[in-house]
Amino acid sequence: MRFTVYCAIECLFVVMNSQVTSTQDWWTTKSHYVLEDGDELYAQCQSAAETVKLGEGENADMKPTASRTDILQTGVCWGYIKGVVDSIPAGEGFHPDANVRISQYVDIVTEYLRKNPNRRQQPAYFLARTAVTEAFPENSTRH
Repeated sequence: MRFTVYCAIECLFVVMNSQVTSTQDWWTTKSHYVLEDGDELYAQCQSAAETVKLGEGENADMKPTASRTDILQTGVCWGYIKGVVDSIPAGEGFHPDANVRISQYVDIVTEYLRKNPNRRQQPAYFLARTAVTEAFPENSTRH
């Protein structure tokens, strides 16, 4: 229950602070507000990986040793990435399979950040969007 509340709060925060335009290039070429960089998101998502046990579907249980900080970091990571994915307009270089779960997006972004430490000083939104659009490009054959 607490996990769901934390995710909902973080999603609301991301949505309220997002500025979306209609062209593909806006997120790579225009200046925008940055509240979090890749290092911060990576730290939160590493904490999430150590805190959450995934069950069937999207059922997630906190490990018994999880602290309140661990739970909050998990909610921030998952909520931030969910907000990024939800903010990508259809037809802008992103075509995931309908069955992709939020946990998979979290894994994709976390792995991208792990493999690209030299880019983590960039805005978290840019890095998360890059990770998921590279994983599920518009011209892919996934359906």
